[in-house]
Amino acid sequence: YLRVKAVEVGCTLPMPPSLKRLNLRLYAAAYNPFTITKVKYIDPEHPADNYGRLYPLNKSYTFGLTMSF
Repeated sequence: YLRVKAVEVGCTLPMPPSLKRLNLRLYAAAYNPFTITKVKYIDPEHPADNYGRLYPLNKSYTFGLTMSF
């Protein structure tokens, strides 16, 4: 199986000279965005004797703006 557990991408925006003290950063993050496996509806990382493996993983997506000055 192939799993992506966490990924974050961010970019600091360039500011004009008149606002040089202001820093803006845009970002997007994802936790458990996808798993590629031949088995459906089962988490391949859980032990075989645990019924918790039948529950889907939580996915989380975050978008934001960080501002400092």
